[in-house]
Amino acid sequence: MRLRFSHLRVALFVASLALLPVPFAYGQDEDEPPERNVSMDAPTVARLGISFGKLEPAQFLAQTRGFGMIMGFDTVAQTDSELTTAEVAVAASQAALTRARALFNANVSVSRQTVEAAERQAAADSAQLALAQRKAVAVWGPNLPWRNSAERSALIAKLAAGDLALARVTLPTSAVGDSVPKVLTLERVDAAQGARNWKATTIWNAPADPTVPGRSFFVLIDAARGLVPGERLIAYLPMGTAQKGVVVPASAMLIAEGKAWYYTVERLQPAIPAAPIERFTREELDISRPTDAGYFVPNGRVGQEIVVTGAGLVLARETGTSEED
Repeated sequence: MRLRFSHLRVALFVASLALLPVPFAYGQDEDEPPERNVSMDAPTVARLGISFGKLEPAQFLAQTRGFGMIMGFDTVAQTDSELTTAEVAVAASQAALTRARALFNANVSVSRQTVEAAERQAAADSAQLALAQRKAVAVWGPNLPWRNSAERSALIAKLAAGDLALARVTLPTSAVGDSVPKVLTLERVDAAQGARNWKATTIWNAPADPTVPGRSFFVLIDAARGLVPGERLIAYLPMGTAQKGVVVPASAMLIAEGKAWYYTVERLQPAIPAAPIERFTREELDISRPTDAGYFVPNGRVGQEIVVTGAGLVLARETGTSEED
């Protein structure tokens, strides 16, 4: 009877093991990530058309994005017209006043009333110039990109010829604070990957735009042929220091389990040297740092071989899915 009871206890214990969760039954930690790899021989790799590449060194500089728009130069031309008119009037009235005073002091036929009239005209013209200058500051900000009428005229000539473009850019206040950016990179809103961009270094404060949150700046863009007034731009402001890492080509990326991945390659030493084995390991890919060539990875190993063509076929082999599917 005792023997039968012992056999019953053993049977119950074995049955309880069968009901336990699989990770416990096989001694695997529930939190341990599953292995995502597969091995294939060289003929299979060649038949599937899988090709390899190596991770190249790269640097990545974080950037803050803002928005801008190309402005017409008619506003600058209007400002130039008002300033030029006022400057010419001041020059003429000052010359007339100087001449009247000289003639009056030389006892030539110039009355005191004539001198006083010349002084009033000079004062009025100076006031008009000061008003035009204040209007220019109100429109273009205090740090104007021209210091005199000659520089202003040269600027307008370049704008009219299309060699120079004027843009208004708005950036997040949290990114720029109270400072003025030293350099901005600008590109078209619909620019394709690798499309042309422009770097701008002539940047100054613009009056606040109540319709757009953030801080606004005026930007002069050199070699701007092709940019037309009203065209929308994206502005990139570099932040911090450059990180070192590698770039995973866009062709190496695949989507599985709701995430981005790529395959690294390791060559195993088989028992038969004539039949090499390739071991493919699926690594998760952070796509938050895109570049023109692919995706920047800060902790990647330079020179590591990866799959650049046929990653989907490797995934099919790993997951047991048919290659046709």
